[in-house]
Amino acid sequence: MLRYVGQLAGLYPNNLLLQIEEVIGLEEDIGRLMFPSFHIMVKPESYGYPADIPNDLLVKLQRSLRGRLVAENGELQRMLGFLESYLEDETDWLCGEHLTIADCQVIPRLRQLKNGKLEGIPEDLVDRFPRLRRYYNRFHELPAVKEYYEF
Repeated sequence: MLRYVGQLAGLYPNNLLLQIEEVIGLEEDIGRLMFPSFHIMVKPESYGYPADIPNDLLVKLQRSLRGRLVAENGELQRMLGFLESYLEDETDWLCGEHLTIADCQVIPRLRQLKNGKLEGIPEDLVDRFPRLRRYYNRFHELPAVKEYYEF
């Protein structure tokens, strides 16, 4: 659906398809990376734990999983670094000079990481990447976005 609407809105230009798809794939990889830390809370038996494991142990497992993700050399840190590398040329957007569906795909993930509601994920994790922080703020300064979120 995102790609269809992106084509209609001019946010999925043919000359950037490969780069856009690469960024979308990276965001999806971040989602897959984080999935076990969500899923273990509802289906611990999928990870070798009994279905009736006490909640306090599940919370510890979740914290442990997320702790490894955000550790100095953790996979989430590494992937956010990859994402930030798309902004190395001081471009405003992930795939060039204009907003694309890649930005529309990535921003919700960054919002999720920054919202402070994920146990074990520091609220300032994204802010540790200066170009990602500026990018995130720039996106939220777009008039339509600003109005929607009422920043």
